[in-house]
Amino acid sequence: MNGETSVAKNSHHQHAKKILDDHPDSYKVDTVSHTLKTQIQKARMAQKLTQKQLAQKINVTPSVIQSYENGKAVPDNKVLQNLRRVLKVKLVRR
Repeated sequence: MNGETSVAKNSHHQHAKKILDDHPDSYKVDTVSHTLKTQIQKARMAQKLTQKQLAQKINVTPSVIQSYENGKAVPDNKVLQNLRRVLKVKLVRR
């Protein structure tokens, strides 16, 4: 890495840090609503599937399913559609 690239990256990081420091509420990580995470978990259990089995059916890792059920991640539209198809339920984001 040459010196110019390093300086440019450092400048970019300093600018991003300043924006976050000046506006701490402007950056939020989306989480799953309590309703959606409960719906996913109840529908999975009604189908008698483990998190690992559900993950295999929709082609994600078991940790992804765990993250949804714990409310730590939000499924994108494609994953949500696959969950609806496999679990045979209407999942609602709220």
